[in-house]
Amino acid sequence: MNALDILLVLRNDGALLPVYRGGLGQADGWPSSIKKLYKGALVVALSGVSTMAEVDIMGPAGSKMLSRILSVLNSNWSIVVRLSETQLGLEGIIDAVSRGLRANMAAHRALFDLPDAELIPLVERVKSVPELFQVLGLNHPQFAALDAL
Repeated sequence: MNALDILLVLRNDGALLPVYRGGLGQADGWPSSIKKLYKGALVVALSGVSTMAEVDIMGPAGSKMLSRILSVLNSNWSIVVRLSETQLGLEGIIDAVSRGLRANMAAHRALFDLPDAELIPLVERVKSVPELFQVLGLNHPQFAALDAL
């Protein structure tokens, strides 16, 4: 996978999730929580920024009966996300990412490979979305993004 396949999702609770593009088709959690966390969430890609206008739960993930039963037991759902473009500029993106990092730094330590004190100032100085992805390490070939929301 490369950086073109990775999206940075800024959930409604402030959490930042690096997700593979295909990961927008599955989510973990209770259906009502999934909608609450993701409807209106910001999605940053190298190609632009959008919001999750709609998040529809289609049912348990999987195509075979056994995998669907396991999906229900593990609260893993097949979803359809409808994205809508937003006119949020780079300053708005940086502000949202910085706020998310500040609010949830403990949760982000496992995702981003820089000490807390260094990461936010680096994010606030970026001049483009590709540079933001580079600072967060999302463009590293070995970066392990999530395959589901």
